[in-house]
Amino acid sequence: MPTMTQLFNRSVQLKRSCRHSQTTDPLHQLLADLIKDRLVYVLRDFTHVLIIGDLDLEFTGASVFRIPQDIYATSDFLPFGEATFDLVISYMDLHHANDIPGILKQINYTLKPDGLFLGCFLGGTSLWQLRSAAQKAELLVRQGCSPRVAPMISLHDAASLLQRAEFAIPVLDHEHLALTAPTAFDLLKRIQSLGLSNSLIERYKGLTGKEFIKKLCQFLDEDYQNTIELDVLFLSGWAPAPNQQKALPRGSGQVFLGNILT
Repeated sequence: MPTMTQLFNRSVQLKRSCRHSQTTDPLHQLLADLIKDRLVYVLRDFTHVLIIGDLDLEFTGASVFRIPQDIYATSDFLPFGEATFDLVISYMDLHHANDIPGILKQINYTLKPDGLFLGCFLGGTSLWQLRSAAQKAELLVRQGCSPRVAPMISLHDAASLLQRAEFAIPVLDHEHLALTAPTAFDLLKRIQSLGLSNSLIERYKGLTGKEFIKKLCQFLDEDYQNTIELDVLFLSGWAPAPNQQKALPRGSGQVFLGNILT
C-alpha cells in the first residue's frame, strides 16, 4: 500500500508551538473572539472539551484538554478513546497538517454523538504576498526557488473534507484579515511568533543569509507595504446522532421550485 507524501515536519511544528505558546499577538485575541461569536449560537453547555492549538478560551465547569500544552502531541495521532469529548476545537493547525482527512476522522471518532467540531485555520490566498516576495528574493540571491509557503486549501475543498469525514450539518465561512507591522523585519518576526514559519520538509535547509533577508524585506516593503493578507476558514460539523435533522429524500418535495422563483 503506497504511503502518503509528507509535506510538513510535524515535530518541528510541535517544538515551535511549545516555544511560542501564550503569544500576546492581537491576532490570537481577534480569532478567539470570532470563535466565541460562532459558539454563542450553540445553545448547550459543554462538559468535556479538547482544544488543539494555542487558543486562550475558557469553559466554565468543563474539563478542558489542550494539545500540545497539556498533552505533548500533534493532531495526527489523538491519544483519546471513542466518544470522549462533546466539543473539539482545532485552532490554526490544519493549514500545516499532512493528513487533513485523517485528522478530521480522528476528531469525529473522539466526539460523542451530536458533539461539535469547530475548526479555524488559514486557507484560500493566505500569505500570497510572502510567497511572491520570497520567490523574487531567492531568485536574485540564489538563482532558484525553494518551497517557502505551502499551498492553501480552498473553502470549497474544505467543505468536501468535512463531508468525507462524515460530519453532519456542515457549516463553512471565512474572514479576510490583514497582518501588518511597522517594518518588514518586524513583520517576519510576527509571522514567526504566530507559528507560521516554514516547516515544509523540502524547504531550503542552508543558512538563510543576510542578503536573502535584506531582499525579502525590500520586496515586502516596496511591493506590499509590509502587509500580508490572511484568509481564515471556519468549519463546523456535528458527530452523527439519531436525533439530528436530516434532509428529506430526493423527490419527496410537494412544491415545484420554479413556481416560487417566477
